[in-house]
Amino acid sequence: MPSREGVTSYKHGNGLPIPRAKGDQTNQGASIGIPRGTAPETCPVRALEAWLKASNCEHAPVFRVTGARGVIDRRELHPDSVRQIVANRPGLAALVLPAGERLSPHGLRAGFITQAEIKGARGEQIMDHTRQKDLETMRCYMRRAKLVTDSPAELLGL
Repeated sequence: MPSREGVTSYKHGNGLPIPRAKGDQTNQGASIGIPRGTAPETCPVRALEAWLKASNCEHAPVFRVTGARGVIDRRELHPDSVRQIVANRPGLAALVLPAGERLSPHGLRAGFITQAEIKGARGEQIMDHTRQKDLETMRCYMRRAKLVTDSPAELLGL
């Protein structure tokens, strides 16, 4: 989880620090750049700033347990919390999912990669941001994105 200090340094342009991750065997951590979004309602930077203000977060952990009545605890989220939160929130966000589908952290990552490819991001840029090391895995996501963008069916005007 990012520390409060890391968020402060991010505001100064140093990138958002990721102190540890599943694939980080040497515990080196990483920094990723997350620009301010053009739409305030979906901007991740504004969302983090709003959370820091609402939670009165002055020290790590940034992402904390929130009780049923909205009381913010000082304990950090459990590692499986993100999966549970994402899986249980589509209704709150008024998202309509196709029958039998669900949201997952991996699905969000795959969606990011796919949309970045569709919007013209280079594979190296995407891999740097998602911290993927396997080019073949990245190519799998890219092939999936190209099924839509490179389809000759679009030329038929269907």
